[in-house]
Amino acid sequence: MRAVLADDDEPALQQLQRQLQAFEEVSVVGLARDGAEAVEQVELLRPDLLFLDIEMPKLTGFEVMQRLRHKPLVVMITAHDRYWQMLAETDALSCMAKPVDAAQISRALERIRNVVRVAGRIAQEP
Repeated sequence: MRAVLADDDEPALQQLQRQLQAFEEVSVVGLARDGAEAVEQVELLRPDLLFLDIEMPKLTGFEVMQRLRHKPLVVMITAHDRYWQMLAETDALSCMAKPVDAAQISRALERIRNVVRVAGRIAQEP
């Protein structure tokens, strides 16, 4: 699965990129450091996955999701408890709390694999 990572916190962005290297099914194809760049990267690269921080300059993660024409599977990332309620009202498949660790990534990818499996079965039904 091709992924774009979007986070304005450079150390967090680099850490997430390093952690994802342990997951063979994920290939990071783009990095964005603000919301506007996230939209550009997704529309240009058309990834399968978007790991998206909520609080970013120019556009929030929520605004990014609203503006995307290409709709990748989204994993939201936040360090702020106040967003958890709002996340339930988005199309995000999963959410990870900063600092992100390998266990959170593993759970998010398992959820994504399950959704892809179900979607494949539905597509094959007559």
